[in-house]
Amino acid sequence: MKHFAPAYVYTSEGLQANKIISISDDGIIDSISDVGAQFIAPTSTKIESLPGIALLPGFVNVHSHVFQRALRGHTHRPLSRQDTFWTWRNAMYAEAQRLNPDTLYALALTTYREMLAAGYTTVGEFHYVHHQPHGQPYAEPNAMSEAILQAGREAGIQVVLLMTAYAQAGFHLPPEEGQLGSLPILYVPCRKTGFAPSPTIAVLINCPCMSTPTSSWPRLSNARRFMAARQLNC
Repeated sequence: MKHFAPAYVYTSEGLQANKIISISDDGIIDSISDVGAQFIAPTSTKIESLPGIALLPGFVNVHSHVFQRALRGHTHRPLSRQDTFWTWRNAMYAEAQRLNPDTLYALALTTYREMLAAGYTTVGEFHYVHHQPHGQPYAEPNAMSEAILQAGREAGIQVVLLMTAYAQAGFHLPPEEGQLGSLPILYVPCRKTGFAPSPTIAVLINCPCMSTPTSSWPRLSNARRFMAARQLNC
């Protein structure tokens, strides 16, 4: 057990001074006590003073596309004479085409470590790069999901994996070349058990989230019903 005495602690009652936070060896907050008589501990217990420090609850990043970290610093210069969202999207699709489980794992591990360093302890990962670049599933259909979750486990961040898919490129338009790797995985069970051996990493899979024009919602809604019928733990 470790004990800290920061200048302030942020709780449901706001910023509070003169508090001691006790944290178990597995990183769980055990108690928040008043400095003084209410804090009872062995005489050998060391309390680390943190003057000028305010401790806050871990932040939650509710919308992440972790592979897009690879675009950092590469889209802040002209990609064409008339840059728009669509030129950025082309660059994003090109990056997605280069992904495989190993490169996605490396990107996710680096990014999740950066999130932890910035105070984020939970991330909602909107995951839509499921297949090989031209739409062919991997031999292990969940290989890309497993890569993200393994990175989360090793980084020590809680990953909420949100299975997302493109079904169309626009109203009544079939998926574009860059979207083939993110087609709905209609026949692959989304597994919750076995993804989180550590109690500090809780994983939820939502099957599937909608990242597509409304004209294709019925298709994804049918996918939801299909998955529910397959006894998925979603």
